[in-house]
Amino acid sequence: IRDRNMQNVTADSRPSTRETSKRQVPSNAVPELPQPSWVHQLQRCCSVQEDGRALVLSTRNKYYREVRLGSLDELNVPAPENYYALLAIDFDSSPTQDDIKAAYRKLQRLVHPDIVGPSAHSMAVILNACYTTLMDEALRAAYDFELKQFLKGLGTFDGRPVSAWMGAEGETRAVFVAENECIGCRNCTLSAPNTFYMEDEHGRARVMNQWGDDEELVQEAVESCPVDCIYYVQRSQLPLLEFIMKGCKRENVAIMGRRRSGNMGSAGAKDCPFDRASRYIRARKDAKIEEAASASRGNRAAHDEELAAAIAKAWLELPAEIRSKGWPEWAEV
Repeated sequence: IRDRNMQNVTADSRPSTRETSKRQVPSNAVPELPQPSWVHQLQRCCSVQEDGRALVLSTRNKYYREVRLGSLDELNVPAPENYYALLAIDFDSSPTQDDIKAAYRKLQRLVHPDIVGPSAHSMAVILNACYTTLMDEALRAAYDFELKQFLKGLGTFDGRPVSAWMGAEGETRAVFVAENECIGCRNCTLSAPNTFYMEDEHGRARVMNQWGDDEELVQEAVESCPVDCIYYVQRSQLPLLEFIMKGCKRENVAIMGRRRSGNMGSAGAKDCPFDRASRYIRARKDAKIEEAASASRGNRAAHDEELAAAIAKAWLELPAEIRSKGWPEWAEV
């Protein structure tokens, strides 16, 4: 049957030599092959993980990365994270008990649940724990000691970036160096010297001026990094990333070099600022207000990441107008 059908094909139905020559592809041309749908999907975005870890979102620019927050992006704002900041009192000024009592009473009147509603319940719990701790000499001494150690490490997120902004107002990107991955080669500082510099404490590259050089020079600096530790990030996430970077461990550059050459058997320290930033914001969502408050009233009266997250969570649960009225210095950041 197949042979019979082939014989029925007339010469008129076949394409002419002239028509065929029009469709001939030059021998040196690369034929275009249809790509499966998954390739186009990968070009648009990569897979999204549910646990909120940081991901490279675009295969078109491998240097772009962001902290994947999703619905938690509203928590990426500065907030009080210790008892003194909560009372709007300067910790270094050695406030008296009268100062603490006055600040507490003022805020309790403002955020009382009978006035504000259920959204103020968590703040009322935290304020009571704050007052109990700071009005007791022994508990306050223990809390102050822990707070000093805490502030020496990560500190408090105030929403202000470390680097200066010199880019256009409409620019949504920023440049960020993952200093824990940097090997101190100085390539970026040679390519874009008005954007990057070498910080003294750890000898790592850091951005001092966002877009301090032309974009071509910044791109050259990014591509010249031998360990790919320079990223384009969202401008809105830059303050959080630069804040989190302060607390990330930097491994000795010489040890990093030995490990890359294969002379070190142990794995390098994993302290990714993108992952830490995601955990920092997620801790605010998952904070246990009652547990954190009761721990601060106990014998240890410690200030740690759990209490800091609980204070921030309670503050962020308040209506915006209450936050602006009681804490204008935080609401305006």
